[in-house]
Amino acid sequence: MKACEMKGCHIGFIAVHWYAWAKAEEFKQYLESIHGEFGLPLWVTEMGVTEGNADTFLCEVLPWLDQQDWIERYAYHMVAPTTAGAQYLINAQGTGLSSTGSIYVSC
Repeated sequence: MKACEMKGCHIGFIAVHWYAWAKAEEFKQYLESIHGEFGLPLWVTEMGVTEGNADTFLCEVLPWLDQQDWIERYAYHMVAPTTAGAQYLINAQGTGLSSTGSIYVSC
């Protein structure tokens, strides 16, 4: 980052990924630490729950994400039919939203 700034380039935001357990407080602390270090807006370009309940996680973090003026964008990974062990936004049949997808659009 410092090398880029020394060359005069402009960095407008930091892209962040989160693939981990469904621990909302750790997710929030992770984003806060990145924002604190760089002082730039964040784009959470991919977030996914690899262990735990994605629905509960999303209901807790989505309102928080919306309240942070330094988080400009966020997206859940991934828009695909749910498979064994994966909590995606489309149901396993590919015909509509999964429970996680419904939570993502309503919380």
